[in-house]
Amino acid sequence: MSELKVKITPTIKKKYNIQSNTIDFAELEEKIRLAIARDRLDRLARIAKEAGLFKND
Repeated sequence: MSELKVKITPTIKKKYNIQSNTIDFAELEEKIRLAIARDRLDRLARIAKEAGLFKND
């Protein structure tokens, strides 16, 4: 197995909910996918609200 060193800011670390200084690539990939999915869902919800298709009771 190879090792790759990547530097990230504390903001990015928090955004992707990375707790430690080492992480398996598959886990990092999953965290990024989840963050992208959350961003897309938030955007869709905002668009639906603006179009009157979604009500948050």
